[in-house]
Amino acid sequence: MAIGVIVSAFFIYLALPGLHLPTVVEALRTANYWWLVPGVAVYIIGLWVRTWRWQYT
Repeated sequence: MAIGVIVSAFFIYLALPGLHLPTVVEALRTANYWWLVPGVAVYIIGLWVRTWRWQYT
């Protein structure tokens, strides 16, 4: 698993060469995470609907 994290971090670094890390950290610090609640709820409902649909086909 550690190798996967290292490889992923390396390719993210290559994909985002102009990324200013302190700006990203500040954006994550000031983000409104309450928007995740309805997003996760919609995802779970959609997953449940697809599961229910496959159960009856």
